[in-house]
Amino acid sequence: QVSAGMASRRLLVMALAAALAVVEAGRQEEGGRSYHGREGARRGQGERRGGGEEGWVGSDGWIQSTRQTRLRSGIKLPAHISACYADWQECDSQVLTAAKQGCNVIVWFSINIRRNFTSGSPMILGGPDPNCVAMIASELEAKNMKTLHMISVGGWDQPHPDTSNPADVVWDVWKKWNEEVVARPQIGFMGYDGIDWDVEGSDVQQSPSNYMTVEVMDLMGKVSQLAKKAGYLTSLSALESYLDPSTSLFNRSLLQSYSEWEQLEPGFRFHGRNTLAYVIGVYGQTEMMGRRRGGGEGQQRAGALGKKKLQTFDWISIQLYESYSHANFAIYQKKEEPEKYFTELMKAYVDGWTVDFSHDPQLSWMGKQTICLNKSQVVLGLANAWAGLGHPIRTLFLTEAQIKKTYTALKAKSLAPRGLMFWSIKFEGQTPVNGSQPLYLASVFDDILHIRDSSRSGMFGLINLLLLLCVFVVTVAFAFIFLSPSACRRDERGVSQAPLLEEEGTQST
Repeated sequence: QVSAGMASRRLLVMALAAALAVVEAGRQEEGGRSYHGREGARRGQGERRGGGEEGWVGSDGWIQSTRQTRLRSGIKLPAHISACYADWQECDSQVLTAAKQGCNVIVWFSINIRRNFTSGSPMILGGPDPNCVAMIASELEAKNMKTLHMISVGGWDQPHPDTSNPADVVWDVWKKWNEEVVARPQIGFMGYDGIDWDVEGSDVQQSPSNYMTVEVMDLMGKVSQLAKKAGYLTSLSALESYLDPSTSLFNRSLLQSYSEWEQLEPGFRFHGRNTLAYVIGVYGQTEMMGRRRGGGEGQQRAGALGKKKLQTFDWISIQLYESYSHANFAIYQKKEEPEKYFTELMKAYVDGWTVDFSHDPQLSWMGKQTICLNKSQVVLGLANAWAGLGHPIRTLFLTEAQIKKTYTALKAKSLAPRGLMFWSIKFEGQTPVNGSQPLYLASVFDDILHIRDSSRSGMFGLINLLLLLCVFVVTVAFAFIFLSPSACRRDERGVSQAPLLEEEGTQST
């Protein structure tokens, strides 16, 4: 009897362990559809090498050999990017809700890189409350909602980064600020995962911000390359006119006009002219030092030290909601179908377009360059309920149906971008012009890109629960019916019998 009881308990424990293993396997599979966080290297995203190697072997067998990269090696891009901008200094429950609904990249807004007039050193100004950012990041991590946290530099009407100090000094200051001022390691937040460059113009025509100096673009490019080598992410947020495949013209003035809008909106002079093409052309790739994986399976040493070029910018967001944009004119004024327009636009980005730098006195040495964007870099930037207003309509607004139809068309032609982006979280849940329902672009993006995949993960969780329940019930039933000494037995007629004791005829009590 004692042996049977122990066997039943042992079987019960084994069954529960098996059921929990099923649940854990499902959780890991669900996580695999997204991406690994900072601990990703221990979950298969990278393999640490023995023999004292300074670096990590990634999925392509490349070891980045810097110690800084090793510390940040867990940061990995998701297969699809749903980037959502917090509004100016915004950090509230709306950000948390947007992340839960489908944003796997939160771009916090924003900081400025200025010069301390006393010391002459770079300094970081602005940005949301670090305590609030850390709490939101920690809560998302606790819920296994892997989310990247970027900090944006700049914004409309903001001063451009100060260029008094060299890029390596600026990078060191930013990195120290991120690690010592922003990070909250006690709750698991190690600071921002990278820098998002959103250097733009100003409503004040005389503002210095309406002219992009070579020095500012050099700083952006060099700091981005240093960040890349240190294992951080970098992204570039460009107004549509700052990377414009419809023209080969280049100009660093941000007071340009679009000819098609002259009759409808005369005098609007706040566009660029392929302004950021210089940054892509000169700093688009970063040369990394590393080691190739060795030959044999299980080999502990990697190959010879070498160089490899990687894309500097992990993604490039195109702000199609720029005021009076080409996209706006084509869709609202020419009545082109959005899927047709965006198919042609994505093809132009991927095929590349010629930019002529020869008329710029400082950049004439570049001559004519072909600028290409990898579709794995492109993130199409849209607007939520704040857009679609004015006569003529100032900023492009696409409905949920239009967005989904457009993405489906791009996917069918193998031109789907890396992801989608919107400005801004502050306007989530508002009703757009001519709409009847609140709009949540985070949820729309999730429907398209399956970022959180709430429906499937919820179904998977339900299946796990049912499996666990079934295993438990069957195990308990088996234990009590067949193994337990106090279990009731039934005769062939189904009548209950008391368990037999060793002496025939003895009545049990």
